[in-house]
This record gives sequence, C-alpha cells and structure tokens, in this order.
Amino acid sequence: MRYPAGMHRPKRAILLIGGGSVALGGLLLAHHLVEAPIARQMVTHILLMSFVAPMVAGWTVRKLGSPLGDGLPRLLFAATAMQLVAIYLWHLPPGFDIAAAMPRGRLLMHATLLSAATWYWYAIFASLSRHRWHALFSLLVTGKLFCILGALFVFSPREILSSSLPTAGYNVLQDQQLAGLAMLAACPATYIGAAFLVTLGGLPRMRGSPGAVTSCPVRGAEQS
Repeated sequence: MRYPAGMHRPKRAILLIGGGSVALGGLLLAHHLVEAPIARQMVTHILLMSFVAPMVAGWTVRKLGSPLGDGLPRLLFAATAMQLVAIYLWHLPPGFDIAAAMPRGRLLMHATLLSAATWYWYAIFASLSRHRWHALFSLLVTGKLFCILGALFVFSPREILSSSLPTAGYNVLQDQQLAGLAMLAACPATYIGAAFLVTLGGLPRMRGSPGAVTSCPVRGAEQS
C-alpha cells in the first residue's frame, strides 16, 4: 500500500488512530450527555455507522481480501444505494415513527443501519487497490446526501420526526434540529474526511502513471 509523499506509515497510523480516538471519545461523551431522545438516537447511529461498521469492515477486508475482483464496482454501487436507502428509510416518517413506537422496531433499525454501513465500508475498503476513484465518488455522493438530510432536520420550520419517543420535556422541533446538527458534524468527519484520504492516497499513483506529465529541465534551453 502506498502513502502520500512525505508521510510515513507510522506517522499516518498515529494520525488516523489519534483523530479517530478523539472523534470517538467526543461522540461517546455526547451520547452520555445528550438527553434529547431524537438527538441521542442519532448519535447512536453515527457511532454504529461511522466507527463500528468501518472497524468491522476493515478487519473483514484484511482477513478475506477482495474476492470479487472486477465485480467490485457493481458491489460498491449496490452497497452505496443500500446504505442511502436505509438512512433515508429510517430517518424519515413513517420509518422513524415505526422504530420509535416499539423496542423491537428500534432494534431492527439499528441492525439494518449497522449491516448496511458495514457492507458499504467493506466495498469502499476493498475498492481502494484497483477502483480507488469509484470509492472516492461513492464517498462524495454519500456525504452529500447525508449532509442534505441533516440540513433538512436543522432548517425545517416544522417537525419532521414527530416520534413517539419519550420527549423528556424537550421540544420535538429543537430535538430534531440537534439531531441534524449531529449529522452535519459527522458528515465532514466521516465521508468527506475519508474522501480526502482516498484522494491523498491516489495522488502518488497519478504522478507515477505512464501518462503523467512531468516537468524537467531541458539542457541547452538557456543557451538558445
């Protein structure tokens, strides 16, 4: 695996682990402190989809590799579509209301989101060696649609997630807006951040490709 110029493997590993640990600690703290039910549930989803799922998917890729080969772009397309469908299905009515109405529905929602996210991150990691730019496009599309949903929750003038969760004295609209803020904070830290790292990893390959244009001094140019 190649790394950006000037960034050695240990330094990059320390940077990724350190940044991930800080973000994970912040999310765990937010999950502990936030009492608003919708926002608390949203933080749970972010923990599952942005930390648990990538760790499970990364471990799976290391153990199993990328067995599909040329079929990876189709797998990535299907995984991207499945995760987006799961996100919108469970975060818009009536899906959210069904999950909020009964514990089994909430468990089904968490299991569905975690499974879809794990499949998605597996496809992303498996595509990095031969289909890096497919992975980059998928991350950018997913991040954009994830942010749009978060912005909808924040700027909507009325309640979208009128759930049957215990309100604990919180206004549902304010709770919904707080959940949207959590999504907007997670979007650049997850999908856009991963897309940035994928881009950095691909730059050395572009510079070293046969068709890359390189500048070099021409001897005798100054004499002419």
